[in-house]
Amino acid sequence: MSMSIKKLAACLEPGLPLPGQEAREALMPGYRRGQPQSAGRMNWRKAAVLILLYEFDGDLHFPLILRTQGYGVHAGQVGLPGGALEAGESLAACALRECREELGVSLDGLRILRELSPLEVAPSGFIVHPFVAHIGERPFFTPEPAEVAGFFEPGLRELLAPEAIRQDSAVLDGETWRVPYFALGGQRVWGATAMILAELKALVADAYDSP
Repeated sequence: MSMSIKKLAACLEPGLPLPGQEAREALMPGYRRGQPQSAGRMNWRKAAVLILLYEFDGDLHFPLILRTQGYGVHAGQVGLPGGALEAGESLAACALRECREELGVSLDGLRILRELSPLEVAPSGFIVHPFVAHIGERPFFTPEPAEVAGFFEPGLRELLAPEAIRQDSAVLDGETWRVPYFALGGQRVWGATAMILAELKALVADAYDSP
């Protein structure tokens, strides 16, 4: 099982349809099901995150970060590098800036492959725009300690494994809900991050096994 950057780029060719909600359904927490899009909110803010792919140890890997305990509603959670859109910048520029700031990486030679479907994240009030990018080799990471408690680097092979999708439960407002997650790098990746990765998985899964 392997994938070249050429095959990856073909899977993510701009203009090809995105699976969006259909792909994300399997990783959607039970309490989100049936919620209408936007759920009546009028003041959504924009944010962007980056799936930064690079060749390492025979696979394409990407960094996921562990948020510090002081990081608002997402404190202590696993996420993709990213953050809020600043005045005057594009969404793609936002994703790259946040990745540089949070992981201290040089993105020289980076190529943005595709923007994925936007995702509403009600707890923080953001509409998150995910971008997939490729950089030739594994960058040197210097995480920002005020925002990033640590990071790990799963590969696409690990993401695509059937056993990566698991399930837990959580109690919210007195009800017990199903909470699916990706088991990656010894961590539980759930919620918005898992749903974004589910769309990436759907886009590249078929090509990963093709010659």
